[in-house]
Amino acid sequence: MAENIGNAELKTFTGQTNIQYHYVLGRFLSHAKVFSILHDNKKQKERMYTYLKNVKLHHFEHMQVPIPVYNVKHVTTKRALDGILDEEGFRIIYNTERRKSGLILEERPEFQDLLYWSVDITSEDLENLRKQAYGNVSNGIIPEDDIKFSELREQFGNSPAFWESVSPYGNFKFSFPLCDLLSWYKDQHCGGREPQMKILGTELYRKKIAHYIVVHSPDTDKFDDFNKVPTVHRSSDPLPFVYRMDGTLYWRPESTSDKLKVIVTEDGVVRKECYERCDDFISEGTCFHTESDYPIFSVWNYLVLAFHLPNSHLKIPKELLIKNLTACAADENNYLKRDPLHKEKAEKIIKELGEKV
Repeated sequence: MAENIGNAELKTFTGQTNIQYHYVLGRFLSHAKVFSILHDNKKQKERMYTYLKNVKLHHFEHMQVPIPVYNVKHVTTKRALDGILDEEGFRIIYNTERRKSGLILEERPEFQDLLYWSVDITSEDLENLRKQAYGNVSNGIIPEDDIKFSELREQFGNSPAFWESVSPYGNFKFSFPLCDLLSWYKDQHCGGREPQMKILGTELYRKKIAHYIVVHSPDTDKFDDFNKVPTVHRSSDPLPFVYRMDGTLYWRPESTSDKLKVIVTEDGVVRKECYERCDDFISEGTCFHTESDYPIFSVWNYLVLAFHLPNSHLKIPKELLIKNLTACAADENNYLKRDPLHKEKAEKIIKELGEKV
């Protein structure tokens, strides 16, 4: 199904986890654009629309900071882990193999032959980013309220996109420097030429807006209709959601929060506000909606880097794979795979693997 929206085409698809979502090809949609799309198409009953409506007073851009993408992660299950180690690298599982395991489902054409990674941010880097984000709005906080609004720092980077050791995708996390992956991809799939980065599109879920970048060889014409990730200079304003500068990839998400307790209002002031605009707040200036145990859910951003592997394999030595492998706990509320392990069990498996190398 497709609906024309300006120069965008909103489509609906059911993925391999049987979750239905909307998507747009070739563009990164902002929160404002998504809100407009859902409103104009009479989708008020959409839960994402409801979330965005509730946080419309929150100005996401006040908290935006450019995040350098130094490391990326690929999280998987024990079964997939065994295959990755046996074959010393990552490859695409095709439909003939999926049929054997009962996992054959329709796939979007532009997503064929893609290997997915997401941004991996350490706790130390996250703390530095929180300080930067807080600095962007600190002029809207009077000194005596600094402690009161300390929650503002903590809500930056509290979405699943920033979780280090919890995942809905499996118990085993491979984490590599992006520059290493690009170098291996350059040698194995680009004949030594520079890999291309293109804007693949946006996916809209209940509480998540995912932006996709495709990394591909300059020899393929499959992605000719997609725009390159822009390269910008330090004086550029405004900055796009994703860009390259001085050889580094940067991600500038509008929202990094799963739950909000403090907002930045349209006048640039930081304060606790009633999202419901209830009678108590209107008459008294305070209500239970502003209490610390009553957060509002937010729609957050997620960045995916998809490596195009038409030859099906990205080779990495086994010892490097194990060296860069850590354990994840299952996200119990949103787990998308079968039979998750306890994190302790995953850690034991990884330890035993390391002893065999």
